[in-house]
Amino acid sequence: MEGGPVAYTYYDSANSRFKMSVFVVARGPQNDFRLFERHWVGSAAGGSWGGWQDYGVAPGVPSGVEYEMTSAAVWYDGSSSNGGNLRINLFGYTGRKPSANPPFGRQLLHFYWNGASWNWGGLDPLPIQEEFYTTGSAVIDRGTYDRISVFGRSSSGKVWERAYTIQNGVHNGWVWNDLSYEPLFRVIRQPSLLFP
Repeated sequence: MEGGPVAYTYYDSANSRFKMSVFVVARGPQNDFRLFERHWVGSAAGGSWGGWQDYGVAPGVPSGVEYEMTSAAVWYDGSSSNGGNLRINLFGYTGRKPSANPPFGRQLLHFYWNGASWNWGGLDPLPIQEEFYTTGSAVIDRGTYDRISVFGRSSSGKVWERAYTIQNGVHNGWVWNDLSYEPLFRVIRQPSLLFP
């Protein structure tokens, strides 16, 4: 297994049930890195775990490069009483492969539920030539305004947000925001802390 599991939970009001999912990245049979999910579905009276689902290799990640999913956000694009409005975003980052041509560094990785199916988002490199690490995401789910944000740091210590907003039904797309304080935050490197 690569990195820790990422889990989320929500209440499916349309079907009066709870759902909890856990995702892990693990090495597959061809020595590739694949995303797996297992979920629990139930009610106050009890529930059960389903089997593992394999979502495959993240597109765009070179062969042999590991990745890690680090956070999840659950929200609704509209009324929560309509299950088709449910949205789930998982975020993480890729490993690196300096020997690739061109060299491949750590980038934001995105896997999401669009209301009907799971999909891989494209790789999202920073707008500057640095690597990116993320461990947190958040969502504002406010009816006419939704904001999905993932936060992380660049290899030089800058703090970044990748945000997607929806206002009055208008989808404004993903943008990078540099949230750094000047002078730059210093990245303290200790083997057991921060990033490998």
